[in-house]
Amino acid sequence: SCCWGVRAVARRFLSSATGEFDNAFFVQIELKGLAGFGRSTTSYLKRSIPGYENGF
Repeated sequence: SCCWGVRAVARRFLSSATGEFDNAFFVQIELKGLAGFGRSTTSYLKRSIPGYENGF
């Protein structure tokens, strides 16, 4: 019933065998009734976070 939604996710992950870490920050703004573009943030989160459920 809402017309918009915002999702933010921060991630820190091991990026190499030397023990270096990378940081990432993702922001998704969803406007109801408009078509999406780019890669799906929801499918990425489902693959990366065990038990993740889409709240939108």
